[in-house]
Amino acid sequence: LTLSAPSEQLSWFYKAAYKGVPEAQREVGRILYEQGDSITAKKWFGLASRRGNSMALNDMGIMSWDEENSTEALDYWRQAAELGNEAAITNIQVASTESLFDDDDLDFNGSDNYTPPPSSYQPPPVQVVESTKRTGFEIL
Repeated sequence: LTLSAPSEQLSWFYKAAYKGVPEAQREVGRILYEQGDSITAKKWFGLASRRGNSMALNDMGIMSWDEENSTEALDYWRQAAELGNEAAITNIQVASTESLFDDDDLDFNGSDNYTPPPSSYQPPPVQVVESTKRTGFEIL
């Protein structure tokens, strides 16, 4: 971690990661993710998380959230929270107040789901049924 170049860090982390050190596996995933290789990063986070690394579980949740898979993200964050990861607990709290939709995606005037009837549309006539029996559920 004290090395300044990510390539040097990655070289040393690979050595430990291949020996099964979950902290190193997580760091390999972090560096690869920062370099834009999210597919390989997810594999390394997965290896670390299977060895109980709560930070890798939290990272998997972040990646899932970024991919708009909130169900998977919450599952990873819950697993990390059970291991005591404070960041995952915070992420669960934040996720519970946020939406995966932008305000632009929501049309509050109802036009997204409303199709007006054709101009020639006539509603069917209302049938009136006379009944003297009351059930107690009528609107008076």
